[in-house]
Amino acid sequence: MPPGAVVAGVPTASSRAVGLAMAVEKRVVNPLVERLLRSRVHWLASRALTLLTYRGRHSGREYTLTVAYARRDETVVVLTPESATNWWRNFREPRACTLQLAGRRRSAVGEVVTDPAARARLGAVYAGQRRLLAKLLGVNRTASSDGAPFGHDLVVLRFSLASGPSGIGE
Repeated sequence: MPPGAVVAGVPTASSRAVGLAMAVEKRVVNPLVERLLRSRVHWLASRALTLLTYRGRHSGREYTLTVAYARRDETVVVLTPESATNWWRNFREPRACTLQLAGRRRSAVGEVVTDPAARARLGAVYAGQRRLLAKLLGVNRTASSDGAPFGHDLVVLRFSLASGPSGIGE
């Protein structure tokens, strides 16, 4: 049975474990990582993790979440499983946001990448810098038969950094 399965309307033990793990991540781990990334010792995690801050496309509410990233020059790449998350939907159209990179707030414009060639290039950048995470997400450095280094169940986001530090609501 897959993790999170529900049989006859009753959550299985594995689905309860997944739910508990997600709750611990949301309420304990993420706030601790967020504090770490905003602190003077951000260097412990900021080479692989960043804080993404954006305004919801419908609510206008400000959200901040921790994401793993890869960076090439002024482009930041984030991969996320399509079915496991929904925050990426805010970036179907280019949207202003802020990234906390190496202890500095940087303005950016983020967008979901749908072009297969661009997805392949950005996926290769991610796989080259985040080998373990890429492997867990099923990303290969070489393309598959359809030219993509991974399946269509992953969302590829590109964040283009602005030239100077700043942020949302400043």
